[in-house]
Amino acid sequence: MLGSRQPIVLDREAIGARLADPRVRAYYRRAGIDIERLIGPYLDGERAQYGPDFDRSKLTDFNTDLFPKDEYDLSPRK
Repeated sequence: MLGSRQPIVLDREAIGARLADPRVRAYYRRAGIDIERLIGPYLDGERAQYGPDFDRSKLTDFNTDLFPKDEYDLSPRK
């Protein structure tokens, strides 16, 4: 989730061009990351617009955990 008081411009063409660079593709491939699968939905999908006038009364699926320590734990599992 990312928020701002001003609109955040997402340049999908610039991101796509960077992902098409063979060096970038090799970098993610070496790390075992399928970058197209990972970032594709964000580039292809609709953007959510939750501005000041957005009716938040219908939102039901949101995280209320203010201390999400375990959600970002990347340590190896046994």
